[in-house]
Amino acid sequence: MQSFVTAKEGDQKSPSYVVKCSKYGFTLIELMVVVVIIGILAAIAIPNFMALKNRANEASVKENIHTVQIIVEDFHIRADNMFPGDLTTTIIVANSAYTGPEPDMAVALQPKPMYGPNSMMGDNVRNPFNPGNDALMDGLPVLIANPTGIIGYEASNTIGDDPLSGVPWTEAPSGPAMMYRISGLGIKGIILTVCQVGAK
Repeated sequence: MQSFVTAKEGDQKSPSYVVKCSKYGFTLIELMVVVVIIGILAAIAIPNFMALKNRANEASVKENIHTVQIIVEDFHIRADNMFPGDLTTTIIVANSAYTGPEPDMAVALQPKPMYGPNSMMGDNVRNPFNPGNDALMDGLPVLIANPTGIIGYEASNTIGDDPLSGVPWTEAPSGPAMMYRISGLGIKGIILTVCQVGAK
């Protein structure tokens, strides 16, 4: 076993292995300054990242609202100017005189993917805040009671109902409807409502 000994340069009795001591390194104050700077940067960056993530998720909710609207309008065309009373209303229920293909199609048979074999909704529509939560519901979503990111569908047959404000609003049962509104739930509440009034 060999031992390492420090020796001064020029020492004639120095061993073959010489370890030089360095007097250079980081002081405790320098290390503390670096830690404080990293902490400040993290305190600025993390809230900005979370806000950016929430804005991106809310943009996905708006995209889902638009997708639901397109599917409801497709249903409206197939059912000869009838909107669905709820998400599970089939074309033949909305219009008993329908003779076209796929009379048992509905907007969505389930509140989250897989929506079902007779659903017009594609399985790519998911809750962006938590893909395991429901993405769709019948009725107006409420911030405390429903998961953030959910899309609510409401329909009415009552003349005089205001689809934009919802005052008054009489929810239609399963079957045909003459107007609808679709709302999405964001972090702080309803972020967008799309309304349509059709002819019955």
